[in-house]
Amino acid sequence: MQDQLLNKLLKLSNDFILVLDRTGGVIEVGDHLRAALLEQGVDGEELAAMVEEHAGQLSMLDTVSLSLDKKAVLSLPFSVVFRDQGRIILLASDRRPFLDLASQMRHSRDREESFREKDELVHVLLDESSDPIFSFAADGTYLYINRIFADTIGRQQQDVIGKKIWDVFSKEEADKRFAMVKQVFQTGETGTIEVRVPMPGGGEKYFFTTVKPVKNELGSVKFVICISKDITELRKARDEIAVLRGIIPICASCKNIRDDKGYWQRIEDYIASRSEAEFSHGLCPDCAVKLYPEYIDSHLLQKIRRKV
Repeated sequence: MQDQLLNKLLKLSNDFILVLDRTGGVIEVGDHLRAALLEQGVDGEELAAMVEEHAGQLSMLDTVSLSLDKKAVLSLPFSVVFRDQGRIILLASDRRPFLDLASQMRHSRDREESFREKDELVHVLLDESSDPIFSFAADGTYLYINRIFADTIGRQQQDVIGKKIWDVFSKEEADKRFAMVKQVFQTGETGTIEVRVPMPGGGEKYFFTTVKPVKNELGSVKFVICISKDITELRKARDEIAVLRGIIPICASCKNIRDDKGYWQRIEDYIASRSEAEFSHGLCPDCAVKLYPEYIDSHLLQKIRRKV
C-alpha cells in the first residue's frame, strides 16, 4: 500500500484505522480513532498496551477484537485489511458501539459533574446558615455538621463528623439527644427537643431542635437531619416571666417584696428588675385626702374620684 494513500486514509477516513508492526507495536493511529480515544482519556501508551495483549493473534487471524476503553467494557472487532513483511493495517468500519459507549460515558461524566456542583452548593448554603444543622445515623454517629455547629461547641467539623454523640457531650446530655434520634428512627415521625449546650468559654446556651427523618424509596429512615434554633434569650425571658407569675412574698404593712435570695425590696424595684416596666408616682384620691386634707374640699374630692 502506497504511503501517500495510507496517510490520506488515516486523516480522512471515518473508520477506525490502526497501523501496527509485525510484533503488534503501534506505528500510526487514524485521526478519528485518535480523537475517540482521547475523549475516553486513553493515551498512546495505554493503546499500545491494549494492542500488545493481542500481538500473538495478529499474524494468524483476519479479525481481532480490541478493548479500546479503560474499563474494557466494549470490545470492537478490527479486520486485517493489509499485511506485509513490515506492517499490519487494522480497520473497524462499524464504530457505532464504541461511539455509543463514548456518548454514554460523556453523559455520565456530565451528570457526575452536575451532581458535584450541586453538592458543593448545598454545603456552601449549609455552612453559611446561622442555625446549627447536623445529621445522625441510627447509632448516633454524626454524619454531617455545619460550621456554626462546630463553632458553637468549639471544635472543627472534621473532628466531630464520624464521632458519636457521647464523644461530644456528657452522658446525660448525649442520652437525652439519642433518645429523640432513636424515637424518630423508630416512628418515622418528626420530633422536637430542647437541649443545653455548654460553651467552650464558660456558660451555656439553649437550643430548640427539630429532628426530621430522611427516608429511602421503601419508606425506611436512612438518617435524620436536625436544625437547631438558639432560644437562650427566649428562655431567660420565659424564666423571668415565670417568677413574676409565681407566689411573691409581700409585706402586709410596707408592701416590700422578698426576693429569691431573701432580701426585701420595694415593689417598684422588684418589678423593674424583672421586667421592662417603669414607674411614675402620684397620689390616689384617698391618700390625697388622708395626707393633705387642708388642700382638698369635698367638691374637689368627688371630682377626682369621678375621673378615677
